[in-house]
Amino acid sequence: MLKRYLNKFIITLGSEGAVFNNGEAIQEVPAVEVAEIFDTTWAGDAFNGALAFSLASGEMLIERVCFANLVGSLSITKKGSQAGMSTLEMMEAHET
Repeated sequence: MLKRYLNKFIITLGSEGAVFNNGEAIQEVPAVEVAEIFDTTWAGDAFNGALAFSLASGEMLIERVCFANLVGSLSITKKGSQAGMSTLEMMEAHET
């Protein structure tokens, strides 16, 4: 599937991060380590929402997937879907 859908098919791998094919090679995006895991239920939804949000940014796909991966990773640090959603300010604080 990764070879067939270049720049379109992204596989999330939970604690292993995510992978996709950028048209030249398979790109691996490692998971973001977090101090404590409380609830992984909505991590995939958080990843997908962040990816959809970032598609309008004009950045390279690798940067979009890294952004989505960070949102998904931060979402597991709180209990519940709404509490686990990151704001842009939270993400900027985590990146510094």
